[in-house]
Amino acid sequence: MLLIDSQTVMAWFLIQLGVPNFYIGLVSPIRMGSSFLLQILVSGYLQQRPYKLPFYRTMAILRSATLMATALVILWIPMDSPWLVILFFVMLTAYSMGAGLTGLAFIEWKQKPDPT
Repeated sequence: MLLIDSQTVMAWFLIQLGVPNFYIGLVSPIRMGSSFLLQILVSGYLQQRPYKLPFYRTMAILRSATLMATALVILWIPMDSPWLVILFFVMLTAYSMGAGLTGLAFIEWKQKPDPT
């Protein structure tokens, strides 16, 4: 996870792209804040499901696919294109939301069921 650290690697990458400081400062709040965004909507649904592991696996696969798509976007789009920055932030938000859903499923999956 150090390769996608929001305080060093992502900030350095955006500096190399010439992005204004405001957008560089958004990286950390997007990483931390958007992971909780969908948890509010999905927690009730996930709590009612008897098996949480399939949801966890699906979210983990989608999260990994988003990270792979981000790498491909960075490789294929020229560094001077504004689309690179836009797609980077879209993928970062999607990855962070997926991380929140994966974490929610992991926490629910690890808890012992109520004996009643």
